[in-house]
Amino acid sequence: MDIRKNFGSYTGDTMDISSLININGYYVIEKNITSGYPPKPHTAYFYYMFFEDGIYLHNFSIENINKPKEYSRWGCYTLSGDTIKTKWACIYPPLSGPPYAFELWYVVIDKNTIKEIFSKPLYKRTQQEMEYYLKNYAYKECQPATFVPIDTLPNSDYCWLKKQKWFWANEENWKLFMEKLKNK
Repeated sequence: MDIRKNFGSYTGDTMDISSLININGYYVIEKNITSGYPPKPHTAYFYYMFFEDGIYLHNFSIENINKPKEYSRWGCYTLSGDTIKTKWACIYPPLSGPPYAFELWYVVIDKNTIKEIFSKPLYKRTQQEMEYYLKNYAYKECQPATFVPIDTLPNSDYCWLKKQKWFWANEENWKLFMEKLKNK
């Protein structure tokens, strides 16, 4: 499945997410996962950021928070009541694997706490890959993610998806964004 078919809804409009959660920082969650080869269970930490313009940054490196161009897992979100529905995509450098994408949903517990409630891949997988995903990575009950404030946020314009016409719901908004980048 072409991951582009899962996007095309981004508008660039200002969202009202700051009325639900704090966004001047990031959220961190601890998950017990199985990964590696051979697969081994371990605890991993995942970091998430939400931007007022509907952009979502998924599992970035906390050590490289000031180097947003290096982040590869960008996406967008929509709001549905107390639920934040995200979609993100990752395209690694050539020869390091195919592009992939996921959909994750979070329920808002309070202004500083969100909890993952849904996860699914948005790209084609073989039956063996899907069985491995379901056994080792698929949504499992996890601790809530908690908010960590930071002084300086990366600019969401570094989101590589914003440069892709297929990411946008409206071609005119994409053209305006590209013109804005050109004039910087």
